[in-house]
Amino acid sequence: MRNKNEATKKAWHPPWNSRNVPHALIDVMRGCNITCRSCYNADTRWIKSTKQVREELDLLIRLRRLESVGIIGGEPTLHPQLLEIVRVLKSRGLWVELCTNGVALDNTYVQALKIAGIDLVVMHIEKGQKRPDLPSKPDVESVAELQERKAALIARHGIKVGLAVTIHPDSLDEMSSAIRVTLRSRDVDFLLLTLHRSDSAVGPLRGDFTSGFYGDPSPPAVANPLKNANMYKLLRDDFGLVPYAYLCSNVDKHEPRWLTYMAVTCANGDRTYTHGLRASLFEPLYGRISRVVYGRYPFGKFPKPAIIRAQLLFNGFFGGSLFMNLKFLSRSRRTGNVLKVKRIAFQHAATKTADGRLIHCRNCPDAVLKNGRLVPVCVTDFVDA
Repeated sequence: MRNKNEATKKAWHPPWNSRNVPHALIDVMRGCNITCRSCYNADTRWIKSTKQVREELDLLIRLRRLESVGIIGGEPTLHPQLLEIVRVLKSRGLWVELCTNGVALDNTYVQALKIAGIDLVVMHIEKGQKRPDLPSKPDVESVAELQERKAALIARHGIKVGLAVTIHPDSLDEMSSAIRVTLRSRDVDFLLLTLHRSDSAVGPLRGDFTSGFYGDPSPPAVANPLKNANMYKLLRDDFGLVPYAYLCSNVDKHEPRWLTYMAVTCANGDRTYTHGLRASLFEPLYGRISRVVYGRYPFGKFPKPAIIRAQLLFNGFFGGSLFMNLKFLSRSRRTGNVLKVKRIAFQHAATKTADGRLIHCRNCPDAVLKNGRLVPVCVTDFVDA
């Protein structure tokens, strides 16, 4: 892969700075009801009160021009005031996401989440977990069945659905399965794929986004050989998708630490038609218009079918693939089915260099507050208070 690599040369890089990043996370607790092969939570059990969440939200809104906020843990569904927390976040006009392993989600609980105002539920379900709703030695098929069953339950209540999976060098089959589930399912809207990182590759850290994060110099641990930059070939060859947007690292503007794909789908019977969008001049223009009109950049929300059709047209006229966009629009009208936008994101967790410097996403959207400072969520338990 060349320095200005193929994965990013035609993708759009959002023009965020540290003040106008449109997304952040609120870490509400530690403690979980399952165990995972990969987990970046390393702290002891604790839980935040609703008052603490309100105070953190006030500070986040002062630090960033938020469009959306995600609730994370630990396992947030174990928090006794989770529904109240959702209501607090919605009262500030935000798009609210919940990141959960999904074990506690049944019809009653999902209905309560809907009434509280949740917009998107992202479920972390994968083979490398010990959980009561999977066999002791799950295979790709049993994982996909659980993902689709839980997604259908959530979607019936009018809530958007996302999946989250960790990618190990020996789990490319599971990654491909999750992509297929996302693209073919009428219920799944979003997929987050995180490249595995050993916690030994991080260790204790100090610093902040302004000065940088540093740890003690040490030989870097053996890292996942997979990189976002070499994921793009697999998606291009196997799924016909090309990168739509990316976020670079804090040290290299060409290194994709966050690589996003966008596809539009429509279904006809048991068959789903998929069309991958290419970035055009329309995306940065739309972002700037949103910034001027609403005071913040768009993030997280999923457009309605009429808006999707308009986006396909504008994208084509401003430099995307006009012929393919029009062809897909024609097919969707013939099938008479509803258009859906699907987003797939590859996330490269932060890692430490031999001299102790932390490499992370520049203007990381998945940042949380720790003692009043924003830190990347994937290292929050390693940053000194």
